[in-house]
Amino acid sequence: MDPDDGRLIPRVGPPAVGERAIYAMMGGDAPAQGRLLWTPEEAFVAESGELAATWGSARFVPNDPAGSERQGRYV
Repeated sequence: MDPDDGRLIPRVGPPAVGERAIYAMMGGDAPAQGRLLWTPEEAFVAESGELAATWGSARFVPNDPAGSERQGRYV
């Protein structure tokens, strides 16, 4: 990730731009609320080797047993 131009795009609201804003949006130094597990399903690599991406399924498992597990997809 580029430390100045990297972006984290949430479901709602404006994106966080830059590593400090992304760190803050991800919770900063707060304890982890659970585990994020992901399973790549496919990968793509540019012929030049300068860009690559994977996509697949993701699952959030909360530490709190009363919490809800969430599932989705990622790129």
